[in-house]
Amino acid sequence: MKRWLLGAVCLALGAAGLGLACGGSSSNGSGSSAACSNLVSAYCNKFNECSPDEITGEFGDVSGCVSRTSLSCAGFDQLPGSSWTSEKIQGCAAVINVSSCQDLTQGITSDACKTGPGSLANGSPCGDSAQCAGGSCNKSPSTDAGVSSPNGFCGVCVTAAPPCGDAGTCTGTQRCVYDSTSGYSCVTLAPQGAACAAGMPCASGLTCKSNVCAKRVGKDAPCQTSSDCDSSLGLYCIGATCQKPTLVGAGQACPFPGSRCSAGLDCISSYSADGGSTSACVAHAEDKAPCDDGKGPRCLSPARCLNGVCTLPDYSQCK
Repeated sequence: MKRWLLGAVCLALGAAGLGLACGGSSSNGSGSSAACSNLVSAYCNKFNECSPDEITGEFGDVSGCVSRTSLSCAGFDQLPGSSWTSEKIQGCAAVINVSSCQDLTQGITSDACKTGPGSLANGSPCGDSAQCAGGSCNKSPSTDAGVSSPNGFCGVCVTAAPPCGDAGTCTGTQRCVYDSTSGYSCVTLAPQGAACAAGMPCASGLTCKSNVCAKRVGKDAPCQTSSDCDSSLGLYCIGATCQKPTLVGAGQACPFPGSRCSAGLDCISSYSADGGSTSACVAHAEDKAPCDDGKGPRCLSPARCLNGVCTLPDYSQCK
């Protein structure tokens, strides 16, 4: 659920970092801070409403989500040129509060939360794409960008590629799809009972079964793949029926989809020379503690593993 909610409201909070939602150079610090607090609260409460199992696994509870996500906001009131003003942040929070889970999934109500271009010219240092007139903050480590990133959270403004390739920008009721023959296209999501295929996706809450959009099924219903099961209920296709994964503790195996780690733990996989693999639940590393994205332990969002240490965002260096 987290991935679709973040995409729908244009927030890259959590494991993906902050793609901008908390700040705005045209507002004062206190106004921006209050707006950010409202947005974080709206996001975490909606996250909990739409997928309580996911928020439990990621943060433990709503307060844990608010506590960690709020760390992403630090310093965003200092970012120059951002299109995310306090007014826009408040508007986005209001939309999230009143939107249904299905609306957010399909992106129908996400216009208020879409990131617009900022005022910084290409080549300017940036911490987020909302600062850039070209629409993108390139954080690639390549020296071609022209700006070094001392903390891994900074980049340089560039012109963004079209969000859906040659098709340009899709509307809120459409989805961008790619076909190896015809390339990118914007398609309207198919309703229940309509025909569907690889390039003709179904609307939220539906699955493409025998080339027809059908409702996803609930607990204990028969299934062939996890896409048949109602993901909003935390269900996966386990043993040919829709079930919730078994919660396991530290050091225990966590093969997907039958098992998932308890709150505060991360499933780390290791691979042998003969192609075999094992997995185990490992506690997240604390902020400023050693980390390893491959072997574990991994950092708890919004910290990122930079130079082997869990590092919180510091956008004050993006200049």
